[in-house]
Amino acid sequence: MGAIALCAISLNLDAREAIDGAEFEASVEKGNIYRVEVTYQGVLSTGYVNGDLAGYVLGRHDAMSTDTLLVACPRDVFDLRIAPIDEGEARIEDVQLVKMPKPERRAKPKVHHIGDSTSASSGSWAWNLERLLGTGFPALAELCDFGNQGAGGRNLRTYYQQGKLAAVLLDICPGDIVMLGNNGTNGMNATFEEDVNYYLDAAEAMGASVILNSYTPHGAVSKHTTGYDPQTHTFDSYRRDAYDVIVRKVAEQRSQNDPCYLGFVEIGQNADAIFNAYVIDYQANGYDSPEAAAQAIISCFRDHNHYDQGELACLLMLKGYPGCPAPGIVEQLVTILKK
Repeated sequence: MGAIALCAISLNLDAREAIDGAEFEASVEKGNIYRVEVTYQGVLSTGYVNGDLAGYVLGRHDAMSTDTLLVACPRDVFDLRIAPIDEGEARIEDVQLVKMPKPERRAKPKVHHIGDSTSASSGSWAWNLERLLGTGFPALAELCDFGNQGAGGRNLRTYYQQGKLAAVLLDICPGDIVMLGNNGTNGMNATFEEDVNYYLDAAEAMGASVILNSYTPHGAVSKHTTGYDPQTHTFDSYRRDAYDVIVRKVAEQRSQNDPCYLGFVEIGQNADAIFNAYVIDYQANGYDSPEAAAQAIISCFRDHNHYDQGELACLLMLKGYPGCPAPGIVEQLVTILKK
């Protein structure tokens, strides 16, 4: 994060509500980082939004202790909740809040990508983009730095409740960008659309612009083999799942009314087009048949989500293919950031 000066402005605590032992709320200035000194016993959490985004843990103590923490506040209310450890007492005894100065703008904006294992794991597009940015994608490297904050096996709820979104919000500097779209609905409640919008609103409140992206395509393996037609040697494996549909819906809404929304990165549909262009050009790519070219792509997928058994599928998604009108991820990001 950009430098933060040592001086700080104390919050006027006259406006805070009395601590009732289990909960605490105070009015804060939306979009600021606060240093929080809290004395408590039990499991302490903050940031309750709804049943999915039900707060994240700040710390835990069996006996009354004091912690000092930095907390990003994307809303105008700061809340604390306490739960017991085993049969012990749960109590908040004292809270002090100090507003910190705004972080400084970076030399180059940073793109913070939030996702699950389809973008976080070794071999994924975001993993490779972070690793290769400086040497492999100089046009994009001139415009931004890229941080892959994806985490395997996380949906929007678990990513939030484990404090991972909080860490991204703390690292945002003015001019940064948060990129979102790779977190499924598995195990979540019915508030997925609300949750997507909360993530975007929280990032914007902390000073970032936002980008949405679609999922990577299903690998044409196991029950998803229908995503590849062996008769025509064509892929049609982009996702029509509920989460991808909702992300596209939110992207359309944001494009109409959100000045901080920069654009949409189409990964799944473009990947199909890029894969198909590669297969059509099978001879130039060193294959004896279009089927062999298609199988080279399919073999990269160890299951329908993960494509780390080879570099081909990932690099095609990132770079696109010459002559294919559907751009890869990197070209789309360059176009968006140059607007």
